[in-house]
Amino acid sequence: QYVKFPDNRACLDMIESKPIGLLALIDENCMYPRGNDQTMCNKMYEHLVGRFDRFLNPTREERANYCFTIRHFAGLVTYSSDGFFRKNKNELRQEAVDLVCQSRNPIAQVLLPADAKSAAGGADIATYFETKLSPSGALLPSSAASLASPNGFASPMSFPSTPALSVIGGAGTPPTP
Repeated sequence: QYVKFPDNRACLDMIESKPIGLLALIDENCMYPRGNDQTMCNKMYEHLVGRFDRFLNPTREERANYCFTIRHFAGLVTYSSDGFFRKNKNELRQEAVDLVCQSRNPIAQVLLPADAKSAAGGADIATYFETKLSPSGALLPSSAASLASPNGFASPMSFPSTPALSVIGGAGTPPTP
């Protein structure tokens, strides 16, 4: 005999719906330069209340504290938005930069600046690489086809420094001294 369990589809729909769903609103808020925990919570109040019965209308106290409550199959769970923005923003962390810059691989060493905040004005990782690899906004220039074979003889896992660095330089990423 099968185990019976409650259907959580309504809650999953509220969380996963696009373009208006909990995760979509969090992602959208993280793209705005002035986004923060409070603007994220206000967006949720504005767009999710009434649209999804699993997202409860916040009390006055919840609004004041930027909290929200979701009716899961197991019961009500109240979340504080404190730290949501920081945890969900895809920021370039200094620890990651330090690790990459310590690499013995010359290709890895030129991928990131020494200071994470100088990467595209402190932007997130995706924005940094997009601006680093192409000033025109395209992810890579059409000449980047040579990235498929950076060694000149199509040998896998062989990256001689001179051809590989020239490919990177040709993609708008000049080697640093």
